[in-house]
Amino acid sequence: MKRVVVLTVLLCSGLLMAQNGHWELGLRGSYVMHNFDDLSLVATGSADLDVTWLSSRQPRAAGASHLFSYGARASFSYMPVGVAGHRFGLVGIVRAPLFPRLDYHLGVGISTFTRPQSLTHDPNNQYISSVLNCLIDVGFDYRVSQRLYLTAALTHSSNGLLYRPNMGLNFFQAGISYCLWGIDTCVLRGSSPAATMPARHEVGFTLSPGAVMSQKQWQEGYYFCYDLSLNYLYHLNSVFAFGATMDLWYNDSHTEQLQRLEVDYPTPVYVSAMPVFEGNWGPLSLRVGVGPVLIASPLVKIRYYERVGLYYNLGHHYIGAGINAHSGIIEFIEWSYGYRIPLK
Repeated sequence: MKRVVVLTVLLCSGLLMAQNGHWELGLRGSYVMHNFDDLSLVATGSADLDVTWLSSRQPRAAGASHLFSYGARASFSYMPVGVAGHRFGLVGIVRAPLFPRLDYHLGVGISTFTRPQSLTHDPNNQYISSVLNCLIDVGFDYRVSQRLYLTAALTHSSNGLLYRPNMGLNFFQAGISYCLWGIDTCVLRGSSPAATMPARHEVGFTLSPGAVMSQKQWQEGYYFCYDLSLNYLYHLNSVFAFGATMDLWYNDSHTEQLQRLEVDYPTPVYVSAMPVFEGNWGPLSLRVGVGPVLIASPLVKIRYYERVGLYYNLGHHYIGAGINAHSGIIEFIEWSYGYRIPLK
């Protein structure tokens, strides 16, 4: 297995070096917390080193969403307290301009820890229970010069309760990145035909049925879930948009959990409202939102939710998949259909 991973990394590195782009070296410091509100469990720090390759982002044809750059990032997080050991990560990453000198980046991939949870109880190591986990990297990069960036980011590692225990770890990061090889071809907002497309408003909806496996060890099988999102988006240009969404969903697995806990409370239709961001790259759209839960059952201890969806656009229609999570713990995976209604 290790040989396969090494060969894959070397092959990808060779392919990346053959492309037109640049390499960055990043140094970050992190404040590490888990997903729950008891800070006595873990609140530690880490020192982080990452190496990133990003493609050139020269503007292309008018109206095309090619203002972003894409690439890969390998990272190492040294955690002196040793909560789950140290972390290695590998993500695919996209960077796009938000404002003059300010970019945002999104990365999704895998991570592994050097000392994951053993089968025996260890109160100092109960946060990550599997060797492989997801890794999500979301942040902002401020361009001091063509070679130097200041970075603020949040990275998250967990396995979605595929293995227990798993609280998940969040890394609140700040640091610098420097272009070692090549120069980032920065494209500022308004500097190309694609970025100067007129702004537009949009409303619509997303219908997302799904299935969920109970997060309780005593329960087997699957339950149905339903999610309806009512969306508003303001497209600044062809690359990114901001807006808000109202989410209504029902998770049937909570019904039996409440019964087993002998809680006389009907499982409600959950309601949340959240600001959202949507990045567009050709026919693909990535929508991210975080917001408070307005109506929930007693099972929900932390009253905010996250939703992430990747969609393929077919005119006004779009299809895709996403996750509905609370406090970084995935509730269920959604299979989505949506419709966009442009407003004049």
